Amino acid sequence: MKNAIFLSACIALAGAAFAEEEPVPVENVLEPVALTSLGDLDEALIQRAAAWARDNLAIPVPVKINEAENTAGSFEEVRDLLAGMGEDGQLGLVVLWDAPEGVSSHGTYFPDEKVAVVNVRAMKEGDPDEETFARRVERQVIRGICFAMGLEPNPNPQSAMFSYSTMEELDAIGRNLDPPWLMRLQKAAQDAGVPVDPENPFNLVTPR
Repeated sequence: MKNAIFLSACIALAGAAFAEEEPVPVENVLEPVALTSLGDLDEALIQRAAAWARDNLAIPVPVKINEAENTAGSFEEVRDLLAGMGEDGQLGLVVLWDAPEGVSSHGTYFPDEKVAVVNVRAMKEGDPDEETFARRVERQVIRGICFAMGLEPNPNPQSAMFSYSTMEELDAIGRNLDPPWLMRLQKAAQDAGVPVDPENPFNLVTPR
């Protein structure tokens, strides 16, 4: 309860700090980071992860349908298969990949192509229950969006951007962003011309 009260207070203070700012004109409006998948993955899981990101980041997270055959055996091959999905001017692409057995890394990010790849199979380590598995995927989608938008790792373990090293740490860190990192992401979205939802309670940058 104390953590919830503290977070609410931080959000209120951050929102007040930006209440007087004038919107910055944007010359080149970019498309938001999109979510897609490669392989035989549950559509409900993909939609849940996208909805979690939209709800907690207060920015659009469109889901792109991908019909490419999952022939990739490495993160680089996923990048090569799907890098072209990003439209011109798009901030990035997060790919949920049904990786083959033997690929143990949880994911990677290719900054030149702005493609983040999440190894969904690796999120099943330890045979987690369905909710734990879905929450792991949600964290990874948040991380992929943040990396695509230029955010660095966060030293706060209550943030999804915390640099974890074990699955136990991944399960323990936050599933969204703390106010300072959320503000950075939303300001980056504004600078790119991506709208921040004015009705979302996690909106820290749009005057109300």
